Amino acid sequence: MCKLISKEGKDDVQHKRPIDTEDIKKLYSSLAFDINTPTGLLNKVWFELCMHFCRRWRENQREMRIDMFEFHYDDKGLEYVLQRSEQLRITKALKKQLMKRL
Repeated sequence: MCKLISKEGKDDVQHKRPIDTEDIKKLYSSLAFDINTPTGLLNKVWFELCMHFCRRWRENQREMRIDMFEFHYDDKGLEYVLQRSEQLRITKALKKQLMKRL
């Protein structure tokens, strides 16, 4: 369906501007991301999850589960997280099924 719309020239997508580096610095230095408060910690974690794992900002957030991620350690012993690619495919397939029902 999307390809058909694109071929017809009706896919006029208006992308939002990326968040400026200075604005991100302001967030991290403000009380909004203060990890010593419950709200600040919540804001920081939510923002970072969206920034690193959500392709279209809030899309698929409710479907996220711990088993959709892989936890690894680098050579220095620092932990890092990857999103499992098969989970991305499963989520896309689920979305297609839901769209068919509408």
